[in-house]
Amino acid sequence: RKYLWGKLGKFDLFPKELVIRNDSRGQPLVAPHLTACFNEQIHISIAHKDLFAVAVAGQRPVGVDIEKIEPRSKEFTHLALTDSELQMLPRCDNQHINDQWTVRFWVAKEAFAKLKGSGLEGNPKNFLVSEIDGQNLRVNDHWVSTRIIGSYIIGWTV
Repeated sequence: RKYLWGKLGKFDLFPKELVIRNDSRGQPLVAPHLTACFNEQIHISIAHKDLFAVAVAGQRPVGVDIEKIEPRSKEFTHLALTDSELQMLPRCDNQHINDQWTVRFWVAKEAFAKLKGSGLEGNPKNFLVSEIDGQNLRVNDHWVSTRIIGSYIIGWTV
């Protein structure tokens, strides 16, 4: 509703007037339901972790993910990240900061995979982080913004 109001101006729009469906790849889409309150296709992406949930909406496919900042095993890191990505991880003596960056890479990959509508397909190394610009990561030539919110990292496609 907030997305539509920002685009079309405020109008009466009740939850029952929206329906969430999936496209042929499983990506969620929002469509009008019961009334013809709008006529465009709205792409959404939804993620949740613990008691937190996030969502993004757009005219084109979008992706979002959220993960808790916590230590990951070496097995996870080597399964999820390529050697070149491991070299890109910022190095410091603070293990919490190292954990933040590992989670940030994972979140960026997940958000991009949702944008593509494929999910990680069991092979996160197919989603390559190739550049870091502040809190933004380039995954397969697409930028993903990330932010720390409390003990979590949120990432969304831009």
